[in-house]
Amino acid sequence: MNSDGTVNVRVIYPSARKPAEREFSLRTPVCQVKAFALGEFGITEGADSQNPANQVVFFLFHGRTKVEDLNQPLSAFHKGNQQEMVFRLIREVIVG
Repeated sequence: MNSDGTVNVRVIYPSARKPAEREFSLRTPVCQVKAFALGEFGITEGADSQNPANQVVFFLFHGRTKVEDLNQPLSAFHKGNQQEMVFRLIREVIVG
């Protein structure tokens, strides 16, 4: 954690060449990190462009744990004096 209460957050998306990175306040809800990552990677949730009957959704994982409550602040996942937090963005297709 930086002295101003922020932490560098890196989101890895397997299909992207490089991760999305930015500093966030530890009070920031995880949903804002997800929205930032989707924008940086140029991807959206919703109907699959190849098969509109299917829905595409993205989930964030911290370590091996799926983030279920996106309203939680980053501080819920922050440990000690960690300078950086890493999340993975995983795509899932729901067949309709």
